[in-house]
Amino acid sequence: MRVWAFIGLCFISLGVYAQLYTLAPDGFRIKFFSSTPLEDIAAVSKIGRAVIQSTSNTIQIKLNTKDFHFKNALMEEHFNENYMETERFPHSTFSGTILGLTSYTAEGQYNVTVKGDLEMHGVKKPVQIPGTLLIKNQKLILHSTFSVLLKDYNIKIPSLYITNIAEKIEITFDAQLIPYVK
Repeated sequence: MRVWAFIGLCFISLGVYAQLYTLAPDGFRIKFFSSTPLEDIAAVSKIGRAVIQSTSNTIQIKLNTKDFHFKNALMEEHFNENYMETERFPHSTFSGTILGLTSYTAEGQYNVTVKGDLEMHGVKKPVQIPGTLLIKNQKLILHSTFSVLLKDYNIKIPSLYITNIAEKIEITFDAQLIPYVK
């Protein structure tokens, strides 16, 4: 709830349009990948929300965990019901600060780190995630690839499937944001 209260305040207090960046149409993609000797598992979501407040270098991201789609319907069902328990924990969020960037007006690609709280499966953990931020034609293009340990978020894999699902999941995040205009 705090994430959306923050986003609401950003919209209300907007004085200079370029201070707030919101998702461009079709500007969100998050993928996760699990690799084991028996099976690779991948899922993608293209539905989410992201906002960057440039004056404070803050970023907010939220997605419905149920929006991940798999190549196999049974995998998707197991993901939602057995592992992520999306009825109990419907959202995953990130709230943090972008480090390594002092200006949103100078075009170029910048190596950045986002530092904040990643919450999924009802567990919130502080994280630091490396990535790149490309500024081009007033657009912000974010990219990051990082890993999470399932045990850090209390995601349990039944012993029967432990050889099918890796304990460490690779997450790739891409977003394109544009200046918010009233």
